[in-house]
Amino acid sequence: MDAALSGFVPQTQGASTDTEIHHFIMSSSEVPASPANIAEGGKASLQPKRTPVSEREIEAVLLGGVF
Repeated sequence: MDAALSGFVPQTQGASTDTEIHHFIMSSSEVPASPANIAEGGKASLQPKRTPVSEREIEAVLLGGVF
């Protein structure tokens, strides 16, 4: 198949270094990174806050649920 028809353009540049390849891979994402300081709550934020587990509750679990 002709190169003009296939859309393939041969590279005339030499081999890329590992650093260049890593830079290309890390910079080619189309998804922008979200800023760390603008965190919006997800489903976990809709859950009630956890309360500490008492010693009595721990013992009940260890004994098979008997209070």
